[in-house]
Amino acid sequence: MTKTRQDLEMMLAEIDAAIPTLLAKYPDPCEFWPAFDRMAEDAIECSGVSDDAEDEDDHRAWLCGRLDELMVKHHLVPPEDQI
Repeated sequence: MTKTRQDLEMMLAEIDAAIPTLLAKYPDPCEFWPAFDRMAEDAIECSGVSDDAEDEDDHRAWLCGRLDELMVKHHLVPPEDQI
């Protein structure tokens, strides 16, 4: 079932709140990024977004943009292979 943007905003708020804990638990970027990626992938999967429909592409772009905003907020720079 597709989540509403309000539902996704709540998930994003949880990711936002978890980032400092993830950074403390996984200070090595090789460990941090997989943990962050799992949380981001969970949000994308819960969104019900697929690559099939144009409006769903817009939904995916919005969600990915919000995840990018969280990375900027926390001064996170993903590895080159994820850019």
